[in-house]
Amino acid sequence: MARTHWEGDCLIFDGYKDKFGYGCVRDGNYIRKTHVVVYEHEVGTVPKGMVVDHAMCNRTSCVRSDHMEVITPSENSQRMNRRVHGPLPMTVCAICGRSFRTRWRSLEFPRQFCSRICMDVASGQRTLAMYQHTCEVCGDVFDSPKRQQRTCGWSCRGRLAASSKKILKLQ
Repeated sequence: MARTHWEGDCLIFDGYKDKFGYGCVRDGNYIRKTHVVVYEHEVGTVPKGMVVDHAMCNRTSCVRSDHMEVITPSENSQRMNRRVHGPLPMTVCAICGRSFRTRWRSLEFPRQFCSRICMDVASGQRTLAMYQHTCEVCGDVFDSPKRQQRTCGWSCRGRLAASSKKILKLQ
């Protein structure tokens, strides 16, 4: 392809680039992203509702087809957030002490409470009755505002779900 050069493993497009660094070429009356045009030429058409992602190198101007992957737009935005921000941060609820993950769009004004119940307790609209439970996976004793809770956190909940799937397969 004309107007390209090698940088490490990546084949970098040297022509016109948009404000995000994606190479652009004219295709009839349309201006298209170069990585999509190259992918369609070398691999095949991109299915409707899917996008081409730079999965291997994360360089917007790279046009090497084996560095690209077709994924859903939601997976693309999740990957972008992980690349830019890293994994979602954990926060501890100011009322019950349970840890929870915040959302990227709320990092500027992070949540202090894990649920609406804890938010109502903090504002004085509700009193919090704490119930004592024993985790079915690790055996730890923990407090929770819920009357029935089987696990103490996300890691034990995942282990419980995995073990129940194994039990269902055996039956």
